[in-house]
Amino acid sequence: MRAAMVVEYEKFVVASTNFDTDMAKRIEALQTLHTKLSAYNKPAFLAGYFNEGNLESDFFKKVKEDWNLLSADKSTENGGKQRRLDFIVSLKDHGVTVTQADVMEYLTGADVATASSHYPLFCDFTGLK
Repeated sequence: MRAAMVVEYEKFVVASTNFDTDMAKRIEALQTLHTKLSAYNKPAFLAGYFNEGNLESDFFKKVKEDWNLLSADKSTENGGKQRRLDFIVSLKDHGVTVTQADVMEYLTGADVATASSHYPLFCDFTGLK
């Protein structure tokens, strides 16, 4: 795995990563993150650049086994490409529900198109106990 940043809060844990371009390495990293985040025994979220947009790929078949796709079903790249490469997912075993999700193409006071080649994502949730 390249690297992941993990932050634990009282009611949940969040990890952020940038998956490898190599499919086998992405799958291996996903399995490692699943093991590590499951050990917290609380709702776990994974967000980042998944480096894959094909939801029928071997990588996403693995994602869908243990994770719920939470982020909005919209392109996350700016600059003309219309690919969805950035995602927010949660482990399935904790009953978290999304109340709102979107890709932030505009933010007051910020030029998100210049800040990055990918737009920021957000999700609001219920079910955190």
